[in-house]
Amino acid sequence: MMKKIFFIIFVALIGFGGYYVYSNLREHSHKLNFHHAVKKGLGFEKWTAFASKEESFAAAFPKKPEKTVRDLPIPGGEESLSYKEYICDIDGDKRFSVSYTTLPDGWLKYGSSLVLGGALKVVMKELGKVQLVGKESTIFKTFPALDYEHYSKKTETAGTLILVGNILYKVEMTYPLENHDKVQDELANFIENFTPTISTQSENSEADTLQSQQ
Repeated sequence: MMKKIFFIIFVALIGFGGYYVYSNLREHSHKLNFHHAVKKGLGFEKWTAFASKEESFAAAFPKKPEKTVRDLPIPGGEESLSYKEYICDIDGDKRFSVSYTTLPDGWLKYGSSLVLGGALKVVMKELGKVQLVGKESTIFKTFPALDYEHYSKKTETAGTLILVGNILYKVEMTYPLENHDKVQDELANFIENFTPTISTQSENSEADTLQSQQ
């Protein structure tokens, strides 16, 4: 049952898009540092603020993002998961994206740590020869979250999975591998400007669950 759930989460987050072709690279690890104060004067005040009455989050993109919507079928049944993604491509080599899906309430009984960790594990497995730089359980603005970073031969992706009630968000940035150091302020600004705008009774209990399972 759990394998089925993690597969569904993976499909909802990644969609039916193409995958990068990954090469065998030596795995390394380091401290992730996505959540830090960004220096002023870097032009982030010119980014486009995103806040829609149709969505339950606010964010800031370098320019207006494009929206995609899919209904993803759940294997073995007639039901489907609604998947939405907002994508912003810059300079032909950087991508900022916010995507989310709403999970059935019954799935949450497994606990936030298991849902988040399982989702990341399946993503890594299904993408193939992906090198995981690191992962860290954290609390993102009171919500349980999991930071991650992985890379291929030419690109690196860094982001966070956030569980808000029964909504699973994925906020991430993809960029050329050699530009890792150069994009850290952009990455931090993008992630820190993401704000879930819904209020759920499970907010505090989910955070407590994550902390108790660490």
